[in-house]
Amino acid sequence: SLYVIRVGHVDFLAIFFLTASVVLFEKKRFWSLLLFGLSIATKQVAIFLAPLYLILIWVYTEKEKRLKTGALSILTMMILPILTVFPFLLDNPQSVAKGLLFSASRTSEANMGATPLVSLLKIQGSFGVLPMAFLMLLIYIAAYRKKLSLASSGLAIMLIFLAFNTVTFNQYFLWFVPFLPLALADLKPKLK
Repeated sequence: SLYVIRVGHVDFLAIFFLTASVVLFEKKRFWSLLLFGLSIATKQVAIFLAPLYLILIWVYTEKEKRLKTGALSILTMMILPILTVFPFLLDNPQSVAKGLLFSASRTSEANMGATPLVSLLKIQGSFGVLPMAFLMLLIYIAAYRKKLSLASSGLAIMLIFLAFNTVTFNQYFLWFVPFLPLALADLKPKLK
């Protein structure tokens, strides 16, 4: 936490919006999705949770309303990120695309002295995201089968991101922390 404050990253703000989004998901879906979009507009780390949100919305929506609800959910989630990137898209769309895809294509390196797991596995470049994508797919499937809640799935997704991302930065360690108490709270009723 102190490192993130020292270097002036905006992770705390993005994590706050993401946490509020997860908390509001069940009762205030529109505000949850809008806050999720605000988190992505602030910093794109939470983008891996977007499929999870859509899967859970699909699963818990009546069959007749799924397409409409899904489309409105995507629009609600993406309106703020699109608005923030729009001026840059007008100026140089190719640079925006390269910037957004940079994380998936850069080589393994560490900013904090710890070697990312993909480096230990000797996986480089775009192939480095394959183990991460596979494990995230398993979490998405578990959520689709209603085996994991949003908080538990979010915790797993963020831990997978931390373990398998080709580049590890200190601030990435903060992204799973808010999911710990939320996932534990989801377990409490099941333990009774």
